[in-house]
Amino acid sequence: MVYNNHKDPDEMLNTAVPDFVRKHMGIRLSELAQKPTFVYNTWVPFRKNINEKLIMGLAKAAADAGMKEFIIDDGWADNYGDWIIDTKKFPNGLKPVFDYIKSLGMKPGIWVSVGSASRIVKSTKPTRTGSCWTKSSNPPTCMKMT
Repeated sequence: MVYNNHKDPDEMLNTAVPDFVRKHMGIRLSELAQKPTFVYNTWVPFRKNINEKLIMGLAKAAADAGMKEFIIDDGWADNYGDWIIDTKKFPNGLKPVFDYIKSLGMKPGIWVSVGSASRIVKSTKPTRTGSCWTKSSNPPTCMKMT
């Protein structure tokens, strides 16, 4: 993933990305038989501070900049480790958001926490046979045993 602090996405795509390809791949982007997929991820700079309105606006800007995939990172769930949609941030759920991303010609994606959870987990409860919790890890680690 190439991240650069350019304000203008066209400038980034026309300077930072080709420079990265030349430096690390030893070839010009235009000479590649298969072009790389450009992906937008919400983690930087938003971290968990996302919501439906922001994602819709970012998706439009990402599509306009030529992105092919749009990843919603952490902040969509109501609790770290639960895969329950935060309805305060996404009152209509994620389906309309994903449908909108698809309508812009991009593939939607979502980040999930696998194997870890906050101390207050709603969707899974630790049990002797179902989870393994350690006090030393922060957040505590939970592994489902089936």
